[in-house]
Amino acid sequence: MTIKAVDLFCGVGGLTYGLQKAGIPVVAGIDIDDSCEYAYTHNNNCTFIHKSVEDVTGKEIRSLLRGADVKILVGCAPCQPFSSHQKDKQNRSKHKDWKLLYQFGRLVREVRPHIVSMENVPELEKEKVFKDFVATIEGLNYIVNYQYVSVQ
Repeated sequence: MTIKAVDLFCGVGGLTYGLQKAGIPVVAGIDIDDSCEYAYTHNNNCTFIHKSVEDVTGKEIRSLLRGADVKILVGCAPCQPFSSHQKDKQNRSKHKDWKLLYQFGRLVREVRPHIVSMENVPELEKEKVFKDFVATIEGLNYIVNYQYVSVQ
């Protein structure tokens, strides 16, 4: 059985690294921040695609996952708008990264991977954008489970 994953908002590749350590091959990481490329490729021996997730198409992701029996789409949408450290908590939805979780949902809809996984901060669970994301993927007949995980 062939498994392939694509990592959205990959940054320097922490999620990719963990997936690969677990035996899940990641074929590419996508991030708008080109300063992450060296660390991502050096630590993960994986393709880095310098691109905004807003500009990524489902067709591109499907091409990266072609030939896999199990297709996985993972991502860590930027947490700055949702963090407890966000200074302007009253205007979170005006943060430039607020809408990126909608883009993740769009790509799930376009790609229809077998597995979707996401990591973010606990405060996200309270926000409309998260509820919309969950509704989007549940509407595609995915079974959704999420929880707060504390590292001690």
